[in-house]
Amino acid sequence: FFLGCALMALAAWFTSLQYARLDAQVPRDRLVDGDLRLSALVSRALMAWGALWWLGGVARESASTVSYGAAATLFTAVMTVTVIILAALGRQLDWRAARWTALSWLPLLTIVWCWGALPLAQSPLVHAGWLVWPIACAALWICLRLVDGALPVPVLRAWHGGSMLLATAMVSWLVAHAFESHNGTTTVWTDMLWALPVIVLVVLLPRPLQSPRWLAVWPLPTHGIAYWFAGAVLAGTALLWLLVAGALTGDPAPLPYVPLINPLELLQAAALLATWQFIAAWQAEHGGSMLPARVTAVAMAFLWLNMIAARAVHFFAGVDYAVGVLWHAAVFQASLSLLWTGLALVVMFVATRMLVVDGGARRWWIGGAGLLAAVVVKLLLIDLSDIGTVARIVSFIGVGGLMLLIGYLAPIPRANGASMAPGAAATAMAEGKGS
Repeated sequence: FFLGCALMALAAWFTSLQYARLDAQVPRDRLVDGDLRLSALVSRALMAWGALWWLGGVARESASTVSYGAAATLFTAVMTVTVIILAALGRQLDWRAARWTALSWLPLLTIVWCWGALPLAQSPLVHAGWLVWPIACAALWICLRLVDGALPVPVLRAWHGGSMLLATAMVSWLVAHAFESHNGTTTVWTDMLWALPVIVLVVLLPRPLQSPRWLAVWPLPTHGIAYWFAGAVLAGTALLWLLVAGALTGDPAPLPYVPLINPLELLQAAALLATWQFIAAWQAEHGGSMLPARVTAVAMAFLWLNMIAARAVHFFAGVDYAVGVLWHAAVFQASLSLLWTGLALVVMFVATRMLVVDGGARRWWIGGAGLLAAVVVKLLLIDLSDIGTVARIVSFIGVGGLMLLIGYLAPIPRANGASMAPGAAATAMAEGKGS
């Protein structure tokens, strides 16, 4: 069966090459002629037909000769060699159909990884996978290098970015799988390791993309923007993981749980800082307004602080870590009220110290005032419903004290960007009455 598939593939590819040569012989000024279009179309159709025969033959032979785990490795090895040869022939013989076929390695490798690696209880690095999979990933860039300049730039950029995303996903899976296999069970440490390679790459990626020395090295001169967009996707993935990690209790066993400085919350903070740094690097490189991205990062930071409060209540007050249970817990509601008021105090205090002539300080101050208004609404609608508990009483007293402190330390910045000193608002009001 395999020999028959191989012969069919070779025959189709040879015929495709002949049509490609016929296409090349037609003068460029006759591009509108039907013969030229037909020969190019037939060449690509025959290339695809041969690729299907070869793909089916290799898959059938791999599945029938070795075990399931080894079949994925064998199939990957054969197809890696195939796409490199096709890319090289496409470059050497000016065979456009072969170049396009070589680009199919990105989606094909993604499918093979999902089919042959993810369902396995064992690591894909067994059965010589430690050698085959790195070479298969390197083949992505080898093929891109061989076809560079011969295919449309937008397509090549999409494949550059996709290749980096696939390689990152593979590394994340391997790191998490290796730890889970060694530990024997899934813990919060395993969930953290899924995100660790992504966060590290978000931190490191802007440096070569902004370095003149690296920008002179292929593929960055032509396709650097593709890696910027891939980095943006990874930054978004880091924020999404931060949100999903909110469902984890964050038990760092065998370590004790300490709010803010436990491993999960530190890694979430790293995801926030990495994303903020990437946003700053993007703006420095490309300009434009990054306000939506910054607002998203600030919103995620706010959610992160609420997650910390929820975990602290879970560990120290014995409340189950479930949305419904936490929402109806008086101690959690009191914690949120105090947390939000404290955040409003910090934001408004910092805003009064910011000398921003374009009104930026006032926007921050108004944002803090909005959060303070949300606290007041929450106190009236939620906290007031059970005023008799100690937690509610502490909540009202604490929020009231913080509001008095805000009125003294954080008056609204003036429109010209200057900030008023603590107590200046009260003094100004007294002077106005005296006059």
